[in-house]
Amino acid sequence: MLNIQQLLGKTHTGALQKPMKKTPPLKVEDWPIPSPENMKRVGPTEVEKFIHNGLQLFYALDEEMRLATGADPRRLNVLDFGCGCGRVATPYIAANGRLTGVDIDASAIEFLKTHYPDHDFRTTQFEPPLPFDDSTFDAVYSISIWSHLNKDSGERWLREIYRILKPGGVFLMSIMSHTSLIFRHARPGAEWDDISNRDLRREGALFREYAFLQSHQDAYPGVTDSYGSTFYDDDYVRTNWSKVFSSVEVLPGRMAGQDLVILKK
Repeated sequence: MLNIQQLLGKTHTGALQKPMKKTPPLKVEDWPIPSPENMKRVGPTEVEKFIHNGLQLFYALDEEMRLATGADPRRLNVLDFGCGCGRVATPYIAANGRLTGVDIDASAIEFLKTHYPDHDFRTTQFEPPLPFDDSTFDAVYSISIWSHLNKDSGERWLREIYRILKPGGVFLMSIMSHTSLIFRHARPGAEWDDISNRDLRREGALFREYAFLQSHQDAYPGVTDSYGSTFYDDDYVRTNWSKVFSSVEVLPGRMAGQDLVILKK
């Protein structure tokens, strides 16, 4: 296995972000390793790549959360929406402490509850609401969840995240957009080869349900409705999501090839 500094020095093919030169929040040997099945649902299945990807996302998220909130995350009440088996939650907890997490994958939540019994991890449903009171969290983050929800489902969840945020709270979430589409086109035989950036700009949002969703439902535990790949145009995001949140900022490619959207209540 590579050591942590070697992992930090590797380049992810989908990253348009600053090089990672920070001290890692935990040692590789202290990183709880999920099952291959759980890793496959959220990212790479090779341990080194899984850890490296989690660190990439965490460092970008942590920096942007500090800038957006003007606060030390250790002082904030934060929710990881769609935490999976802890790809980002693991380094987040190591660096910042307290974290609440929710996911529809019960096995992933059980894994996190076993390794982090002092933190609040819960299995939730595919549709709102979440089991939290209004104005509970200072910040919410969500990595590669809106990249799989169709437009209507994504808008319902936007309103739910707004509900549970405190006034002035911040929602940081990644989306697939023009940057992601460019990376998809670079792959031979890519699924989205027939869709151009001009198409995405014209439509605003494009969703395709996974062709094998109905025949392989066991691969998507907790999914009870349409699920697939969604790409958003940044102008569409600013125009439509500002109808829910007071401000919307889009940072292209910030999250390992996905855009980071920062929304403030």
